[in-house]
Amino acid sequence: MRSLIVAAIFLAAFVGLMVLQVYLSKRENRMLGLIMPITSFCLSVFVFLGISLFYYRTLVYTTTNHGEIIERVTQVNIASTVFQLALINFIFFNIPTLGFIAIYLIYRGKKRSRIAIDKMSVQDL
Repeated sequence: MRSLIVAAIFLAAFVGLMVLQVYLSKRENRMLGLIMPITSFCLSVFVFLGISLFYYRTLVYTTTNHGEIIERVTQVNIASTVFQLALINFIFFNIPTLGFIAIYLIYRGKKRSRIAIDKMSVQDL
């Protein structure tokens, strides 16, 4: 039940962001429609850098009361695996970016064609 509520909240937030993108894309200032795609892309770059730069080697020691090392565990992360993980997350976090860009291009294209039709009707007069 709890996962359904969380999924509904994420879906509502996603739909709200898409509606905001439609609103911004319809404005006269064309730069407003680029706010959401640029923000989403920057978020995906930060996630990529966060995973690839801050993934490090971990050393774990288990000692006795006298300070003797009983167990030493080294977790070594292979660079290619870290890069693959970072790349998959980069692609995943860019799905909304592609949606925002698609909405922007659709509504700006409609606006351009409407402006062209208005110019033709003015010239016909």
